[in-house]
Amino acid sequence: MNRRKFIKTSLITGAASAAILPSMTALSEQPQADAPTSEWARNRERVPSSEHPALRKANEARRAEDTRPNILLIYTDQQTINALSCAGNPWVRTPNMDALARRGVRFEHSYCPAPICGPSRSCLTYGRMPHETGVRYNSESPHESLPNIGTALRDAGYDTTWAGKWHLPDSYPPAGAIPGFHYLRHPVGTLGDFLGDAVDMHYAQAAGHYLRWHAGLSSKPWFLGVSFHNPHDICHYFLDESVGMPERDADVIGAEGLPPLPANHEVDPHEPELLVNRRKQMKYAAEIGKHGDLSPTHWRAYLQTYYHMTQTVDRCLTPILEGLDAGGWAKNTLIVFTSDHGEGMAAHRWFTKLSLYQETVKVPFIALLPGEITNGKGRVDRDHLVSGLDLFPTCLDYAGVPADKWPAGLRGLSLRNLFEQKEAQGWREYIVTAVDFDPARPDEVGRMIVTADGWKYCAYSKGANPETLFNLNVDPGEMNNLVKDAACIAQLGRLRGLLQDWVKKTADPFAIQ
Repeated sequence: MNRRKFIKTSLITGAASAAILPSMTALSEQPQADAPTSEWARNRERVPSSEHPALRKANEARRAEDTRPNILLIYTDQQTINALSCAGNPWVRTPNMDALARRGVRFEHSYCPAPICGPSRSCLTYGRMPHETGVRYNSESPHESLPNIGTALRDAGYDTTWAGKWHLPDSYPPAGAIPGFHYLRHPVGTLGDFLGDAVDMHYAQAAGHYLRWHAGLSSKPWFLGVSFHNPHDICHYFLDESVGMPERDADVIGAEGLPPLPANHEVDPHEPELLVNRRKQMKYAAEIGKHGDLSPTHWRAYLQTYYHMTQTVDRCLTPILEGLDAGGWAKNTLIVFTSDHGEGMAAHRWFTKLSLYQETVKVPFIALLPGEITNGKGRVDRDHLVSGLDLFPTCLDYAGVPADKWPAGLRGLSLRNLFEQKEAQGWREYIVTAVDFDPARPDEVGRMIVTADGWKYCAYSKGANPETLFNLNVDPGEMNNLVKDAACIAQLGRLRGLLQDWVKKTADPFAIQ
């Protein structure tokens, strides 16, 4: 399917679903299904016996001596934190993701380290900030000397496998090209131009097949990363005619049944100049600069299409969770669900990525502990700041690697105590996110710091209005910049100081103006 047909199909499908059903709001008020697959929900163990039974039996005995959990990472691309029905969003249905949240813990203050694919993925898999991994922009490779989560877990005695998108630098690299991982690739030449509708279910089925049949052929615990493409394909929504933009000279569908515009839809006339310039750039991440002047209905149709793409990727969790159950792994597997970065969501009239607005930097983070598939408590953590940087040390902690044996320079914290509701003394006071806007303009960068008490400060390297300050406790939509408010001088100085400390600690070349 070409991109033009794909985008129109997504738009029409999303509109049609709103027209056929009473309303998305009404749907959200109906009882939620527990999980699409009853086997997984009931935690039935059906270990396949028809393939290598003697080897399976021997390996099962060896694994019984190793109490460390398996680790399943499920990873979407460009999913904002509230694109979940379990987060109270009536415009999207995500029953698989919701089922994980109802049994595990969902974090409400989860941030990505960088709001664009490659840099953020390097942070999650290498445990460092973009300027440290060497991936400040898409299409760059991490420093070869750095260990990643795969190499570290393999050294700890795990089988490590990756399925789906990698993006460091290639989205779908050739076999053997991902350090530390066996790569479950797609059949060469069969999946078109790598749109999510073409590849995501394929990788989900490959991962489910691995869990159902192949993971049991090893005596080691396993780590499996399943990385999906969508809802990233919303990037194509506003691109030009040659790539697949829907018509902009008329509203292609009616407004009835579409999600509303967010309360913070309008742009601050004093927005930092680097953000103003980023809106106009037509090369790197070109989709941001090409959406033009849209009608309210078009903005709302874009939101509907984004939610449709999110729902399609939620369906892809089904074969994975079925495979987890069929392989008998449910009782001894840590499941982590997250995304590389968020989406603009029409807030501040922003589309896709490369901003430091909340919609772009906040991502889902859900963890389901081993054994909690039947007795999970469905907690929501509203007290702790978590980062994608925490994934690497958390996995090492569960793999039994002592902290003094972790690779030097990891910037995250283990989330194990938070997962298990144990005391987490001295938890972090703040989180930092980095944005590098364009490889052709390496001096145009920004840094964001969010504190545990609800303050957010952004600093940009040049241009007019280079600082913003928001009190998220009373202004979660970032509509009232307090940087020039005399009553907030102390807060501004505190956050500037914290950011300067982080910059020094991580040898970041960024300098506050």
